[in-house]
Amino acid sequence: MRGILVGLGVALLLLSACAPATEPAGSGWLTIDRSEMLLLESFPVQVRLSIHGTRSTCDRLDWDVRLDEVVRRIEVRLWAEPGPALTCLPGETAFDESIPLGSFEEADLEVFLNGESIGRIELP
Repeated sequence: MRGILVGLGVALLLLSACAPATEPAGSGWLTIDRSEMLLLESFPVQVRLSIHGTRSTCDRLDWDVRLDEVVRRIEVRLWAEPGPALTCLPGETAFDESIPLGSFEEADLEVFLNGESIGRIELP
């Protein structure tokens, strides 16, 4: 089994071409353009969620990950919050956020980003 996992290399699953703009917390704004799940070459397999989009130049990103093994799902929340009370120029900036989802030897988990299903982690 280890040989199979090592042979994976860095596997990239493009899960969602476009996700809606969401604001689950905070008072900032962000737009998610795409998300990808990355399976890293390791044992157990490390899984990360890479999210690309735009946010206000005055905001910072924050996130939360929750694994619910009973219903076999991972909930990821990503939101923007106003940054420190410093002077900033209004506008928008691109972001690339990499969020660790966990390490798994075996998994069959649905992944949700801000309440929307974006794919599955299926490992032998």
